[in-house]
Amino acid sequence: MIALFDLDSLVYDALYRVASISQMKDFISEYGKKKARNCVVEMAYNRMEQMLTKLLYEVEQSTTEITKIEYYLTYCLANKRNQIEPTYKAHRKRNKWANMLRNYIIQEPNFEVIYDFEWEADDLIFDRANKIKQKGEQYVVISKDKDLKQIGGLYFDYYKQKTGELDEYFKEIKEFRGLTYIDEIEAKKLVYLQILKGDSVDNIKGLKNIGDVKSKKILQDAKNEFGFIKRTYGKYKEFYGSEAKKEYRKTEFLIRLGKRKLNE
Repeated sequence: MIALFDLDSLVYDALYRVASISQMKDFISEYGKKKARNCVVEMAYNRMEQMLTKLLYEVEQSTTEITKIEYYLTYCLANKRNQIEPTYKAHRKRNKWANMLRNYIIQEPNFEVIYDFEWEADDLIFDRANKIKQKGEQYVVISKDKDLKQIGGLYFDYYKQKTGELDEYFKEIKEFRGLTYIDEIEAKKLVYLQILKGDSVDNIKGLKNIGDVKSKKILQDAKNEFGFIKRTYGKYKEFYGSEAKKEYRKTEFLIRLGKRKLNE
């Protein structure tokens, strides 16, 4: 089985409290600011490698032996979605530490990572998964990103959630959400639900006053992709009238994964 690993979330996990304030002060005092930053980034990279080892073990325990691992990272210098809609992800603050770690990962000679200057990691994973499917081979997507559920098939969510139990030190136990299988129709439905309600995480607005409940209700009787399109585009006609086609295409381009042109 081929593992398609989305590194984007792991970058932030690896950086989280990787060095204390007192450690940073010691690094700066001994090495200066620039080298101190490099020390922290290297610590985060080493932590990321440890996380990867643990996660891949968890995935193999949940499904089957992994024969190949491909690592994907977002490193867009000219994001295609921003070219279509400048407000895409505009509310997110730039994280200099995450950018430094991304650069470190890309430049690390012993770690092969796949990235693109125009497309995000989830677009690359989506396209790769489709090629694997066409060959009749198996894959598992490893990510925290809900958007990657558009791919369908095996998905390992490495978000850690509370179990409601305590360990021997009375500390809350957390476990990975773990492995799920998403069938083709459900995967397609996720695209159209987001076209209706938008995606606040990525600053994609969707239709006014339509959230989780209303979007599910709109699509509840649809059995296939034709039904999803008919119902979602119908709502866009109600909201936008003569501008519906343009707005629908733009939102779909922002939501749907995969490398493509706006009017495809």
